[in-house]
Amino acid sequence: MSGRKVSPPSQPTRREQLRAEREAQLRRSDRRMRIIWLVAAVVVVAIIATVATVVVRNRSAGHRLTDQQLAAQVSPPNLNAAGSAIVENPRTTADVPTITVYLDFQCPACKSFNETYGPVLNQLAGASEIKLEFSILTVIGKRLGNEDASERAGRAAMCADVVGVYPTYHDALFAGQPEQEGAGFTDEQLRVTFANQAGLQNPELAKFQQCYDQRATANALASQQEKALPSFDGSTPQVSINGKNPMVNADGKQVAWWQVLDPSSAAWEQAIAQYK
Repeated sequence: MSGRKVSPPSQPTRREQLRAEREAQLRRSDRRMRIIWLVAAVVVVAIIATVATVVVRNRSAGHRLTDQQLAAQVSPPNLNAAGSAIVENPRTTADVPTITVYLDFQCPACKSFNETYGPVLNQLAGASEIKLEFSILTVIGKRLGNEDASERAGRAAMCADVVGVYPTYHDALFAGQPEQEGAGFTDEQLRVTFANQAGLQNPELAKFQQCYDQRATANALASQQEKALPSFDGSTPQVSINGKNPMVNADGKQVAWWQVLDPSSAAWEQAIAQYK
């Protein structure tokens, strides 16, 4: 029985060879491009990380204290026992409610609060009917990207407490708040203008300005804010009674208790007695 003759496999034509070579070349090109893109991505990520590190380091360097500034650090004498706020009337020893105001000196709503309710709170504090304290924050500066302005104002206010004029300097800061939110305060305003408006004269003025220039309350401000933030609800101003911030109904909305009060001592006394 004769077998069938098997033809040898046909040789690829030149066109098929060219096509195969082209496909192989494209595959090699694709692999090279993937490698190139992978390397480029790694390089970009490395560059971004380097830039971010430099920015963070530069920002940290701007807040870093020199050895001389570290040696000059002081604590405001009228911080409360928890270290979370400055007490306006620290001599009050009676068992009275504590009103705590959380504020940022760049906060427009805080300025409005100070203008509307500041006088009655000062009156009640002066009569030792309440203990009035202020937690100084820098949350507005962080939101606006100019934390330095809130931080410098806070340091200046604490320096004012060091020389015994916190209440009047506090009011001068809010009275001089820029109309444009985020414009911040100048060093001239903080160390001279507001100091003069608070009634400072030498040698207290010189002591205050040295405190400000040396950033002598930087650590105290950072520590006070750290201790105040756990009780802060995230919106300035916040006004608490003995650590509580009760909400009430007003026109179908829930608002903080103080937002429905008249700016009179009778209204505040009644509310404090109710909510304390």
